[in-house]
Amino acid sequence: MTCPSNDEKKALRKQVRAAKQAVPLQEKIARSHGIFEQVEALPQFAQAATILLYWSMDDEVATHAFVEKWYRDKTVLLPCVDGDALVLRQYKPAHNLASASPPAPSSPKRKRLT
Repeated sequence: MTCPSNDEKKALRKQVRAAKQAVPLQEKIARSHGIFEQVEALPQFAQAATILLYWSMDDEVATHAFVEKWYRDKTVLLPCVDGDALVLRQYKPAHNLASASPPAPSSPKRKRLT
């Protein structure tokens, strides 16, 4: 088996990006909701005191509602860039996550999915 060339990888990334962008926002949110319903049904989730998530960008599984739903009952950790390090920080709703990933100002801007 040979590894794909850089040009092939670039073309594949472009295809994946186009496919993700073709999915309407409401469908992304509905699919995300279905994913998290399955997660909530897991006994491991029910038993967990701490969960690790991420603050989603517009082309990813929409995590915002799930984070908002559970941060009061569980410790929700989100990865953040701190200089050259990736650190975990506890989600606090006071952070303005609509415009940036929490709470590292050096992270790229992110769009909020509702």
